[in-house]
Amino acid sequence: MAVNNDVALEHALIRVPYECLNKTFRNSQKLVEKEISGVVSSIASITNNESTANSIATLDGLLGQLGNLKRKLEDARKEEASAMKKSKLRLKMLKDVEEKKMDRALFQRIRFDRVTVDYLLREGFFDTAISLAEQSSIQELVDISIFTAAKKVVDALKGRDCSVALSWCADNRSKLKKVNSSLEFKLRLQEFIELVRSRKLLEALAYARTYLGPNYETNTQEVQQALTLVAFVDRDGFVYKKLLDESRWDELIQAFQADNYELYCLSPEPALSVYLQAGLASLKTAFCYEQEGRSIDCPVCAPGVGTLAKTVPFAHHVHSSIVCRITGELMDEHNPPMVLPNGYVYSYKALSEQAAKHNGLVHCPRTHEDFQFEEVQKAYLV
Repeated sequence: MAVNNDVALEHALIRVPYECLNKTFRNSQKLVEKEISGVVSSIASITNNESTANSIATLDGLLGQLGNLKRKLEDARKEEASAMKKSKLRLKMLKDVEEKKMDRALFQRIRFDRVTVDYLLREGFFDTAISLAEQSSIQELVDISIFTAAKKVVDALKGRDCSVALSWCADNRSKLKKVNSSLEFKLRLQEFIELVRSRKLLEALAYARTYLGPNYETNTQEVQQALTLVAFVDRDGFVYKKLLDESRWDELIQAFQADNYELYCLSPEPALSVYLQAGLASLKTAFCYEQEGRSIDCPVCAPGVGTLAKTVPFAHHVHSSIVCRITGELMDEHNPPMVLPNGYVYSYKALSEQAAKHNGLVHCPRTHEDFQFEEVQKAYLV
């Protein structure tokens, strides 16, 4: 089946709720296996010689345990239902677009609101993102819950606490292993470094033996540098003191966010930036970064937007277009290019309007020279 361009760009829109559903199912399966195994073992431990009171107490405890399991499974079922609802709604929307049952302008508007919410969530503007999603009625088309859960980990790391991130790693260990993530090792290494920073050296060595030792084969250099830090932590100018740099926490946040995006099949860059760069690539020319060649109506020529476009390739133009620097309008046979005595070229419309306002004088914005309109000559392009 041929897929149009609108639908082809929506891989993450479909994949994210699937990954959420898959994660919830796997966690529920592990929970059931663990709890049922514990219940079976407890029942098997009850012997015929055990008193009735002890047996009843054991069974009461098992009933409470199973009650907790039931509540957790009910919560998991709600999460699964929510993910299924999102998947159905998103698939229906894309099907309607594919079959032209939805107005393309409406779909583009929804997409714009979605990518804007995505960008706001990535930048930490949660209240604004939630407000926009509610106003646009796209709550089921955006993944606020994923970013809300990630925010707890990020906030903990900003507070110099690795425990929340380590718990996240434990919950997603199998998936992280598939993508060859080193996040858990980096977190363990940071906890070791914090123990050294606090001069708890014996505790740090015990921690290293438990958590860094198993990673020695795959991270030999990092482990060696960390252990060397124990011996020379108080020496000024020690080469490995960079391990104590506070910027490592920012690197941990970036590493967590990268892994979180990969686990949910989200792009590492905001979709808004990707779309903007795609559009800017069709407009970017070498003149956009030359002071003399900038156009007032070109978005790439604007300083802020131009920075975003620096990494994208130049546009391929088969036919050249001449744009007036004053008006930003195209110069053609209806608005011909006119050459000033100093050699600079502007459109007839721009110069004639200047002459009408200033008693026949035209002004060059580049050299700030004034000329009589009669001195201007028409240019002919071959």
